[in-house]
Amino acid sequence: MIDAATSNWVIEVGDANFEEEVLQRSAQVPVLVDFWAEWCGPCKQLGPLLEQAAAERNGAFVLAKANIDEAQQLAGYFRVESIPAVLVFKDNQVVNGFTGLVSEIDLKTFLDELSGPAPNDPLVEAAALEEKDAPKAEAIYRDLLTKDERNDPARLGLGRVLIATGRDEEAQTALAMIPDAGEFGAEAVKLRRTIEMKKNAATAGDEVAIQNRIAADPDNAQLHLELGNVLATKGMYPQALEALMKAANLDLDLGRGAVRELMVKIFEIVGVRSELADTYRDKLRAMLY
Repeated sequence: MIDAATSNWVIEVGDANFEEEVLQRSAQVPVLVDFWAEWCGPCKQLGPLLEQAAAERNGAFVLAKANIDEAQQLAGYFRVESIPAVLVFKDNQVVNGFTGLVSEIDLKTFLDELSGPAPNDPLVEAAALEEKDAPKAEAIYRDLLTKDERNDPARLGLGRVLIATGRDEEAQTALAMIPDAGEFGAEAVKLRRTIEMKKNAATAGDEVAIQNRIAADPDNAQLHLELGNVLATKGMYPQALEALMKAANLDLDLGRGAVRELMVKIFEIVGVRSELADTYRDKLRAMLY
């Protein structure tokens, strides 16, 4: 975490100064409160992104960082049960927020809705163009990488565009320089797993055919595993996880092996600490152990 005192737009808050620094301030400018802790890995990934965004947007919002280990009363009052947790205050009221580590593009969208795009930020411009004008977004990302090949946000953006336009091998090459760990590792892993799911689609089989086979043989765990794989390749992750839980329930050994492996890949796509991943991770653990 950077020293909050080094930025005009990043402050530290706690039980004692929350009313003044957040509630009163929110009457003039949106205040985004980041509930975090030193022991929280995802917090240390999200925190620098929020701090950078606050600096780039130059006062469009204030980032208030609340360490839940030091501000326990505050965390309890706002029912912060998992972190990172972000709440946005305007005119003394909570108006928006999210929980968990979100992708870079989702964070940019969230902040754009809060305060508008960061001025003169080519990454913001390119992210906004990914769906509307993919070739232009790609050109911006490639230009940024020409200037600095270690620009990981641009590399991630390029990977997203390449995947969306069916150039998975190029995307894998573009993403290869980003390690699984580190500030941008979670997003890189998500994109790599998305590519893997697309490859699986070629051999996953037909959903209707598998459903018909399950109707004839409902206790066949392998068929439920195949259905989970098919649904995952279509991006139907909650339904895929339900099918995989059924497979694990029918065959615990399969649950500890192939089912668990596929579920982990899905977790990495939807967010390892997302509510969906947490729910099904707990369900699988309770079933198997």
